[in-house]
Amino acid sequence: MTRFSALSVSVLSFTALVLPACAGSAPAASAPGTNAMPPPAATTGAASAADAADVNGTIDRWVADMNAANWKSFFAACAPRVAVVDGFPPYAWLTCDDWIRDYRANNERTQATLGHLSSGKPAYTEMTGDRAYWIVPVTFSNTQQGKPVTYKGSWTMTLQKTASGWLFTGAASSWDANSL
Repeated sequence: MTRFSALSVSVLSFTALVLPACAGSAPAASAPGTNAMPPPAATTGAASAADAADVNGTIDRWVADMNAANWKSFFAACAPRVAVVDGFPPYAWLTCDDWIRDYRANNERTQATLGHLSSGKPAYTEMTGDRAYWIVPVTFSNTQQGKPVTYKGSWTMTLQKTASGWLFTGAASSWDANSL
């Protein structure tokens, strides 16, 4: 499968599996003290270089938080509803909490370590108003059943700028190759 084909499969999977679950419905009202989505930031015109730098910084912090298992900070960077597609069952989630819960369970089932994610320079970026769409090349390495494993591919992320900063609204992985 070519890089474009793998990416297409990821984006099509993301669209087919997760977006219909979110279509036409706003997140339920949050109880007081819960992680309600902050109001959108005021935006005018095209996205600025500062916005792009802020998105890159948000992604870098999210990756660092994931690698350090700093879940409090990791979850704080997520919108209350997030469309996530990743390569382990059940493959699609609507919250970061559920995604990471199942990631941990999958690691236990496959006897895998937490692993390490590294990301490269964005391969594609697009910003419109308070929304961002980023595709970055990634390498994920861990150990499964005592054997080192490396996955190479891309991670597609969507973010929304809020009054408190950029929050993740979507994430989808696409793996071109692995060392299994």
